[in-house]
Amino acid sequence: MKLNYFAICLFLFLSPLYVCGYQPKDLTSYLDEMIFEGKTGFDISSTQPIIDRIEHTTGVLTLLLPKIRDKNVDYKTLSVYLWAIYLSKDRNAIDDIIRLYNRTNYEELKWASLNVIAELGGPKAGQFLMEQLDKASEISFGFDDVNDTRFLILNCLSQMKYSKALPMMDELLKVNKSLLYKSQYIFGKMGDSAIPFLINKINDDDEKVRYNAIWILGMCLIANEAKNPFQEHFIKEPNKEVRLAIIDAFTEIVSNPEEQKQIFHKLLSQERDEQVLKSIHENIGNLYNLKREIKSFKESKKIDSLLFEKEYSKLYNSFGKEGNFNILEITSKPEDEEKLIKLRERVLQLLNGGELYYYEKINHIIIFNRYLKYFNK
Repeated sequence: MKLNYFAICLFLFLSPLYVCGYQPKDLTSYLDEMIFEGKTGFDISSTQPIIDRIEHTTGVLTLLLPKIRDKNVDYKTLSVYLWAIYLSKDRNAIDDIIRLYNRTNYEELKWASLNVIAELGGPKAGQFLMEQLDKASEISFGFDDVNDTRFLILNCLSQMKYSKALPMMDELLKVNKSLLYKSQYIFGKMGDSAIPFLINKINDDDEKVRYNAIWILGMCLIANEAKNPFQEHFIKEPNKEVRLAIIDAFTEIVSNPEEQKQIFHKLLSQERDEQVLKSIHENIGNLYNLKREIKSFKESKKIDSLLFEKEYSKLYNSFGKEGNFNILEITSKPEDEEKLIKLRERVLQLLNGGELYYYEKINHIIIFNRYLKYFNK
């Protein structure tokens, strides 16, 4: 899956800010030097120097916005200055970015502008993105995300966790299984705010919607809140595939092997289909190996808050591109779940395919840390 590189790579450049004491002229001088060298707004090696200067420059927008407003400025210059505004996180730039979006004919700058607007956030950003969503055609059910305007705008809205967009995201629950990654990107970034919406969808008349909502809640968001609704729904669910999805979800969201066993035995008394019964029995049989995995996970732990924070910062600031997930796993503790969820949402901002692997790695850490929390009681 490939997307417009410039628009997506704008997400790569937010990292920690350090004390450097730069003067205002240093920021624009550095940006102009980048432009002279032929670099654009997605040059990774220039990220930290720009962030350092932004952090310690007074009146950043007064230096950056004149370039954005100048209709004669070339594409590369705009891309560099737009990137710097993205890093500034100053919402006072939104009106100018909207005007740039409306006037430019470069698709790269259009998508970059939307991503910057989403990153800056706020009511005006949400309203503008919703207006663009209304103008976009229906979501594509193919793999060509570059031309899937509606999906990309929904992605921006999910990046800023814009709850008013949730009803519009209903269409993402109607995709085929092979396209569930689109739902994972959107609802994965919406995070916990999407859980009540998705739980409500497990009673939808459309079996595809029910299946996808259950898959996202269980395999993506690993939402504990869905445990009871899943049990209540299982007995009345007519579709075998949806019931199988519920069984799989229990292996992710129930953080106590003994409780999993109780739930599976209860489901056995409610089920008649041979394939579903086989799946339940297999999961009961897997519980022994699960306990061994938990024990091994526990023995490998070397909880170290300082090392965890160091590795976490690398992964967070690079959107999962730099840093070691294994170190994160070994040094983390159950109480780190909130931070891990933030990291999980962070890595999904890339939209180039590899981040889904990072997302699953983080989920693995969260799930097994939950097991530890139970066994340490």
